[in-house]
Amino acid sequence: MLAYLTCMRVVNYLESLKKLNFSVDIDNYQIDDINNFKGALIINLEGTSVENLKGNIVFSDSYFNKSGNSYFFNNLKISSIFENDERIININSE
Repeated sequence: MLAYLTCMRVVNYLESLKKLNFSVDIDNYQIDDINNFKGALIINLEGTSVENLKGNIVFSDSYFNKSGNSYFFNNLKISSIFENDERIININSE
């Protein structure tokens, strides 16, 4: 497995509510012999556990090659929010 990564992250452990701000540029993530991923990833999440985690994960200028099929997207955003104690997950792409 081969990947070239550039990473910036901030994790705040001082508050009871944990916050994670993380960005990474993935130049070439070789998943296996025929599948690979390239792109930027930005993660902004907060919560104290997986059950109450909310925030955004954004893939930008990303390329995914699977079994000879290529997929490109400018922006793929996955958001998790809570309304009236119910989790809502939105997935939007360009």
